[in-house]
Amino acid sequence: MLFRYPQSSFEMASHWRMAYHLPSEQEPPAMTRITTLPALIRLLAAVLTGAFLWQMLAVTNREVITNDEGFHTYAGYRYWQCADFGVNPEHPPFAKMVAGLVLQIAKIPAPSGPCPVVSTAKGSGYADSAEWLYSATGPSAGAKIDRVIPLARRGMATFALLLALTAFFFTRRMFGDLSALVSLSLIAFEPTLVAHGSLVTTDMALSATSLLAVASFFLFHRRRTLLMLLLAGFCCGFALSVKHSGVLIVPTLLLLAFAELAFDWNRGEQSRTSKVLKEAAAVLFILFLGFGVLWATYHFRYAARPDGAQMAMSLNDFMADTRAKENHSVILKTIPFLAHHHLLPEAYLYGFVDVLSISDPGQSAFLFGHLYPHGVPHYFPCVILIKTTLGMIGLALLSLLAFRKHSFDIRPFYFLVPSLVWLLAGMVSTLNIGYRHILPVIAPACCLIGVAVVHLWRTNGRFVRSAIAISMVAHVASSLAAFPNELAYGNEIFGGVSNSHKLLTDSNNDWGQALPQVATWLKDNRVSDCSFAYDGFARPDHSGIGCKRIIANLFELNGDKGEAQLSRVQSGTFIISGLSWSGIEWERPDLNPYEVFQKAKPRAVIGGADMVYTGTFDMSRVIAINQLAEAMRLNGEKQFSQALEPAKAAAHEMPTSSFAHLALANALAGLGLNDQAHQEYQKAETIEASQPEWYFLQRAEIRAGLAATGHASR
Repeated sequence: MLFRYPQSSFEMASHWRMAYHLPSEQEPPAMTRITTLPALIRLLAAVLTGAFLWQMLAVTNREVITNDEGFHTYAGYRYWQCADFGVNPEHPPFAKMVAGLVLQIAKIPAPSGPCPVVSTAKGSGYADSAEWLYSATGPSAGAKIDRVIPLARRGMATFALLLALTAFFFTRRMFGDLSALVSLSLIAFEPTLVAHGSLVTTDMALSATSLLAVASFFLFHRRRTLLMLLLAGFCCGFALSVKHSGVLIVPTLLLLAFAELAFDWNRGEQSRTSKVLKEAAAVLFILFLGFGVLWATYHFRYAARPDGAQMAMSLNDFMADTRAKENHSVILKTIPFLAHHHLLPEAYLYGFVDVLSISDPGQSAFLFGHLYPHGVPHYFPCVILIKTTLGMIGLALLSLLAFRKHSFDIRPFYFLVPSLVWLLAGMVSTLNIGYRHILPVIAPACCLIGVAVVHLWRTNGRFVRSAIAISMVAHVASSLAAFPNELAYGNEIFGGVSNSHKLLTDSNNDWGQALPQVATWLKDNRVSDCSFAYDGFARPDHSGIGCKRIIANLFELNGDKGEAQLSRVQSGTFIISGLSWSGIEWERPDLNPYEVFQKAKPRAVIGGADMVYTGTFDMSRVIAINQLAEAMRLNGEKQFSQALEPAKAAAHEMPTSSFAHLALANALAGLGLNDQAHQEYQKAETIEASQPEWYFLQRAEIRAGLAATGHASR
């Protein structure tokens, strides 16, 4: 009997009602719907949407720039300034262009430097964006970022607004006013949606545009007109144009098309062959138009960069480098064909290779305090369990009761299919570093749960209604209690925000966002002498933090080189960011330099992201890791003589580190000491062979070094 109740004031077309045996158009009893008060409906929807946006915008000045926002913002401005899509090609440009457009309207000074940019290397992009955001002249020196990021975030919040409006009107179109309001209330207080809603990233943009594409596909099937067909095609294109995983809209629409055919298989006067051909033609047109929109965001230009400028690494070389890292993706094998025939823009293909290069075999994953070398299939189900409010979990369990008689029409599939497609894709992927990567799961799941619990409310007694009411209140209360730390949200069973660093990391917990809260804590506790392992894009001193920096990232991606002079045993106050604490930024769990802090109880957990420790600690491995990072940097700059001593010190302190022996081998080889270098390459290979799952990225470099030094010795 699921979902068999009258429709909203947005009545379905008569042919649709007849096809799916829906009730005829009549005014239902007032107790079953509230469309007799349209003004109240609009007011409540506006209040919920406003609450959703307020939570996000209230955080824009409370959180500093997170790890990816600087590069995204810089790239968005460069797209307008130079049409240089070689800048940050790992994502399609549409969402970033929205942020860039807001900045241009606000007359924010453009990034300095020529068009096209000098280098498209990712490291150069982060450095260039930091220079643009933190440099200024006159009395505003150093304050440009304080204006740029809030403006860009407000621009990106339009996608959150689009998501809320789409969810409300789509649900209302199918299931009525009350279902739409309940679904919107679940979305408005969903912590992860609030946390990522206004960030200058592509996740909320994909969530909004993918749901919009699904909604437009539904509308086309209810009213098969050219206008609806064009709308579906454009919305599909928007989803493709904000993030590479937007390509999942293709299987989503195909599955929904199959569902439409299945439900309509024995209905109507048309032959089955005619139905299949018409459906196939419509889907092909939608996809064709969608990819046309994708091309439009790249100015219908195949070349990634204007005026004949080249990428820092050619597409062919990038694919070869990715294959050398043991990437076996089927998609990677199709890219040469697509590039040869110019079927997709070069920058889009380059970005696809970039995504594949970090997702197969995958980066380290941190879950329930355990560090895995690659992603694991149960990662996202566990993350959902941790980061979903208990109220929402309760409503989801209750909603299962609505399916007990297994009698429902096609409408729930428009929520169920997109959620399952993105969830299953996430489980198959080995890129397990953030719930945000399957953010499109959340909104349709909220809508499906909202529809189901409204049906239960209408068809059950006091006990079920009480359970629904309690769960709704718990959902809202838990989300608000986490404010403004929704990014580090964990529900009460798992210890809440203050315990989430023990369970998850990266954008699930610490994305470099909590510097203002760290500054406040230091001031309130009158702490001035401190050491800070901060792994983020922002600059702590800009937030008034005077702590000495200690190394937070082995590869110094964000300028995390340790500057503090440490002794092997040192006392004081230490602040360790969640990313550094988890071990995901290091070599193996047993070589985590901050393992000593994992065994201690923190004095405070700030914003769920940074842990404060006071006492005496063994810092010998921190010193060694700092030396290793220095040696790796100097080797990269071909300063082999300067790299030799720190590499020797790191290898001596960490004899089981393949990275340390590899750094020492590279320094020795650079100095022409091939026999000694060969021995160090052999040590690195022995460690790699004993634990190969941790060293798939270094394997090719080790073997190349062995071959080169062995040949030179002979």
